[in-house]
Amino acid sequence: MKVLITTDWYKPAVNGVVTSVLNLKNELEMRGHDVKVLTLAQGGAEVGTEGNVTYLPSIDVSRVYPDAILRFPKYKKYIRHIIEWKPDVVHSQCEISTYKPARFIARACGAPVIHTYHTVYEYYAQYLIPGNHLSHLLSHQMAKQFSKRTVNKFDHVITPSKKVEDLLRTYGITKPISVIPTGIEVERFANIPEKSWIDAKKKELGIPEDAMVLISIGRLAQEKNLSEILGYMKNLAHDDIYFLVVGDGPYRPQMEEMIRNYGIEDYVVFTGKVNPAEVNNYYHLGDLFVNASISETQGLTYIEALSAGVPLLCRKDSCLDGIVENGINGWQYKDELDFYFYLDEYRENAQLREAMKKHVKENRMRFSTGNFAEAVIKIYEELIELR
Repeated sequence: MKVLITTDWYKPAVNGVVTSVLNLKNELEMRGHDVKVLTLAQGGAEVGTEGNVTYLPSIDVSRVYPDAILRFPKYKKYIRHIIEWKPDVVHSQCEISTYKPARFIARACGAPVIHTYHTVYEYYAQYLIPGNHLSHLLSHQMAKQFSKRTVNKFDHVITPSKKVEDLLRTYGITKPISVIPTGIEVERFANIPEKSWIDAKKKELGIPEDAMVLISIGRLAQEKNLSEILGYMKNLAHDDIYFLVVGDGPYRPQMEEMIRNYGIEDYVVFTGKVNPAEVNNYYHLGDLFVNASISETQGLTYIEALSAGVPLLCRKDSCLDGIVENGINGWQYKDELDFYFYLDEYRENAQLREAMKKHVKENRMRFSTGNFAEAVIKIYEELIELR
C-alpha cells in the first residue's frame, strides 16, 4: 500500500503530532508499506525532497504561536512527483498548511483522504485573538467554525480520544469518526536507566535521594495549567516533596515568578529543554506523574508515564477515560482537596504503591504503536475497498 502522510509539524520539532506521525510511519514501513511524508521546511530543512520526505516552502509566524510556521502560497510544483507516485491513501494530520495539498493530491489520484484531528483550537484561543473575555469568545467561535469547515471535507476522521469525537460532533462534524489512541514506543519508556544515572541526575538537580518526586514532562505553555500544581506545592514543599518540571517553553518566566512569590524555589526544579532521545529516562526520576491540563486531546505524556511504570495524579478530564483507573494506576482529581487526599493515600500506603506500579507494568502494552498502526491500517483498507 502507498501511503502519503501530510503534516505541518515534523522533526526536529517535538510535540504530540510529530510523535504520532513518526510512530505511524515507522509501523507502516515495518509492515512493508511504502510511505512518503509531505511537510513544511523548518529547523534547517531545505525546500524540496529528501528521501521519502518532501518539504514545502514556509514562513515564520511564531509571533502568533511559538515556533509556528505556515506554508508559502505556491506549492504545486513541489508535489508533482507525489501525484505521479499515486498514493493509495492520503492521511492528513493538520488543518492549516498541508490541508489543501492533502486534498489536492487525493483528488488528483482518486485516493481516499483521512484526517487525524490532533488540536482542539478553542483551547488556544488566547493565541488567536489576545485580549479581553469578549475577544476570547469570538476566537472560540472562530475555532469551532474553522474546524467544521475543514474537517467535514475529509472522507474519514480519526480522533485520539472519545473526548475529541464528542467535541467534533457538537461542532457539526458529520463524517465517520474512529477513536484510535496514538500509540507510543512502550519498550523505550519501560526500559529503566542505570541506577547510577538516576542517582547522578537527582544529585545534579538537587533532589534528595529519599524525597518524593512529582514529575511533569512537556512544553511549558499557559494552556497546560501548571500554575495549579505550583499553587498546591505551597502546602507541600516542606514535606520533602519536590516538583520536577521537565521541558521548557514560553510560560516558564511566569512560573518562576510564582515560585518566588510562594517561597518554594528549593522544591521546584526545572531541567530546561532535554534531548528528546533521553526524555524516556526522566520519567524514572518521578514517583507520581502530575498534570492539571484540561486542553489535551489525548496527552501522550500520560501514556509515556504509565509505560515507564509511573502512576498518574491528574486533573479530571474526559481524555483520560479508559486510561486512568482510580486507585488502580492513578487518580483523576477534581479539586485541591482531592489532590491532597490522593497524594497522601499514595505516600502513606506502601502496599498500594507497589500494587499500582505492578498494574501499570503489566498493562502497558495496550498503548503500543503496533496496536495503533493496525487500527489505522484497517481504516485505510476499508476506504480503499469502497473506491
